[in-house]
Amino acid sequence: MKKQLFVGELTPCEEHITPVRNEMGMNKPRGGFWTSTYINEEHGSDWVLWSLGNEFYTCTNSTSWLLTPSTGARIATVDSHQDLVELTEKYKAKNEMKLLGASSLMTRFDHLIDYEKLSQDYDAFRITEKGQMDTRFSHPHNLYGFDCESTVWFRWCFDKVEKLDKSYY
Repeated sequence: MKKQLFVGELTPCEEHITPVRNEMGMNKPRGGFWTSTYINEEHGSDWVLWSLGNEFYTCTNSTSWLLTPSTGARIATVDSHQDLVELTEKYKAKNEMKLLGASSLMTRFDHLIDYEKLSQDYDAFRITEKGQMDTRFSHPHNLYGFDCESTVWFRWCFDKVEKLDKSYY
């Protein structure tokens, strides 16, 4: 896997990875440690480009870090709609929305990944640029909400961490 960019206020380290949690009705997990593949110094990553283009800044005093993933890291990757279908079928989240009495309106929640279960077998979940384009508006399996290429890490799997002399926002 290529080098990853982390932009934030904290120094990336194992202690800052929070347990990944499913969130009812969401196809993205809470927690973990989020990175995006490093492009170059000018552009940073897809996350930086998306954040700047959408004026979405998660912090104001950010530092940029380049992380080298371990070669043995187990990464579940969505690079196509088929990848998403296969992961969803193997790690299917329970649909709690039916308890609200509107099950016919909530069928989109029948096709979510159980990230807590996925994290037992993998170190990270990655959506590629192609995977994001293929799954953003697909039906019934989709990853709408993953706005760009990114990786959520469930545990620390980096061999090297370098502080960059660059602030993107």
